[in-house]
Formats: sequence, C-alpha cells, structure tokens
Amino acid sequence: SGKVPHAATAPARPDTCWRLQIGAPPEQARAEALLSVASSQLVTPFVIELENKRYKVRSRDCMGRVAVEALRARARRSGFRGTFVIHTPVKVKQALQP
Repeated sequence: SGKVPHAATAPARPDTCWRLQIGAPPEQARAEALLSVASSQLVTPFVIELENKRYKVRSRDCMGRVAVEALRARARRSGFRGTFVIHTPVKVKQALQP
C-alpha cells in the first residue's frame, strides 16, 4: 500500500546509545595517541575509558545505528582496523508528571 512501516521511521529510543570503539590498548600513552589520530582523521570526538585494564578509545557521543555504522566504514577506509560498534545502555530520567 506504499506505507512505510512505523519502525523504520521511528527515532531511536532515548535509552539506546551506539558508539564506535577503535581500539583498546593496555597502555595509556598508546590510547592517547590513538585518540588524537582518530579525532583528527575522523573529525569526531573520542574519549578514553579505562575498563578491565584496557584503555578503550570510543566515540564520545551516542549515535543512531546508521550513523555509527557510517562512522565505522569511514574509520576502516582511513586505516583503523579492529573497529566495532558497541551498544551502551543509557539511563534516562523519568519525566515529571503534571
């Protein structure tokens, strides 16, 4: 009937967060170097998160799934190997009821 399914047009749920991880070296200095190169080449803010004794270099901001996959493709074309998309649950404050 030409109608687009609702799920295809619905925005991402506010409690959903997709990010790109481009590396997780065990040394902080390597992570800082990777962050600098990635931020510059991909023109995207990245952060370092220490987790399980690894310095994980990840995109700072939440993105929709399509946007993060596009960033991943760009990262791979720019020579970043081993990149992958991560799903980060986000806690959303409940709106006050009138």
